[in-house]
Amino acid sequence: MSRAPGSSAGLSLSRQNSYRPAPQTAAKDSELNRKMCTVDGMLDLRDGEPFAADKFDKRAVKARFRRLRMYASYDTFAQTVFTELSIGANGDGSNA
Repeated sequence: MSRAPGSSAGLSLSRQNSYRPAPQTAAKDSELNRKMCTVDGMLDLRDGEPFAADKFDKRAVKARFRRLRMYASYDTFAQTVFTELSIGANGDGSNA
């Protein structure tokens, strides 16, 4: 990779590849398969790549990542995040 003069990051983007619009075949929001998870500790997201082909099958993912918890609904996921991070008046997300 070439380094731009004065650049401390060591990355240089040319004008031609700095922006690319979404392809015409991009999925609609209603077609997305969302997985809401929390993990106790650290997790390298690259380790999850092999599960993408099967749309992150819950059983397979949980077998590989024992400290990971997958949630069936946004409400239960959000409540866990609010409680763990003490978000809101009583850790319930209200008045946050």
